[in-house]
Amino acid sequence: TSDELEFNIKFRSVVFATGPWTDIALEGCAPSLPYPKLMQATRGSHIVVPKEVLPARHAVVMTHPEDGRVLFAIPWSDFTVVGTTDLFDDKSPDHTCINSEEVDYLIDSALHYFPNHKIKRSDVVSTWSGLRPLVAPSSDGEDASEISRDHYLEWREPGAVVITGGKLTTHREMAAQTVDLLLKETSSWPTGLSQGFTPCPTLERYFPILCFPVSQKIHDSTEKIGSSEASQLKDETVRLILKTQMVMSLEDFCVRRTQLFYKEFDNGISVLEKFKQSFLKELNWNDEDWETSLSSYKSYIDANVIKPLGR
Repeated sequence: TSDELEFNIKFRSVVFATGPWTDIALEGCAPSLPYPKLMQATRGSHIVVPKEVLPARHAVVMTHPEDGRVLFAIPWSDFTVVGTTDLFDDKSPDHTCINSEEVDYLIDSALHYFPNHKIKRSDVVSTWSGLRPLVAPSSDGEDASEISRDHYLEWREPGAVVITGGKLTTHREMAAQTVDLLLKETSSWPTGLSQGFTPCPTLERYFPILCFPVSQKIHDSTEKIGSSEASQLKDETVRLILKTQMVMSLEDFCVRRTQLFYKEFDNGISVLEKFKQSFLKELNWNDEDWETSLSSYKSYIDANVIKPLGR
C-alpha cells in the first residue's frame, strides 16, 4: 500500500544496522545532534549473460586490461555472472543501478579474457548493483577500491549502537560484537537488558524449493513457462513464499525472493501471469493492485536493464 502509517514506539536502546542508509538514519532520528558523516559508499555492478555466450565452467579471476582492477566471471546454472565494478556513489541507496559505462567496462574485460566469445550488449539478460556501506576514509584522495572494508562500531548515549562498514564475509562477527557492546554498555543500568536468548527461528529454515535441477519431465511438459528454475515453481510453493517471506510487490518476488528477474530473457514478465491468482489470493490484491505493482516492476526493469543497455 502507498498509505503512510505512523507509530509511536518506546524503546530503551536501538541498534543502527542500516548499511548505506546509516547517515540518513542517524540524521533522521536525531537531527539536532551533530553526527559526523560516516559513509563513503561504493557501487558494485554485475551483468548476467547466458552460458552459451560465455561458457565458464569454473569461477575465473580477471584483472581489467585498463586499470588492473580484479573482476570475476562466475557460472550460475545456465548463466554466467561478470562483475564487479567499484565506483563512488553518493546518490540515494534507494535507486542504485548500473550505468552504461559500467556495462562497457565489464564487457571489455570479458572480451579481453575470452576473445573467442564475443559478448555484446544484446547478450546481457539482467544486471544488478549494490552499495558497499564503507566507512569514509580519514583523508581524501583514496581510490574506491582502496577504502578499508573494516567495520565501524560505536556506542552513543543515551542508548544507540551504530554498526556499519564491513563486508558480507564478516557479518557474523559484526553482529556478535554489536550484541556484546550493547549488553556491556547497558549492564550498569538500574535494570539491564535481558540476558536471556532464544534460538533463532530461521536457523533451520530451508530455502524456497525451486525445481532445480529441472527434471526432464518438466522440460517435456506442455505447461512449461519460462526457462529458469523459478518459473517452474508450483502454486503451493508460490503461496508459501508470499505467506512467509514478506513479499510486498512483484519486484520483491522477482528480484529478491526468486531469480525470475535475473534468469528470464524478459526478466519474468511473461511468467508472472501464471502466478497472478496466487498474488490476488494471498496478498488480498485486486486487479488494480496487480497492475500497479506490474507497472512498478517494469520501471525497475527499465532502470536496470533497458536504459543502461540502450535498448
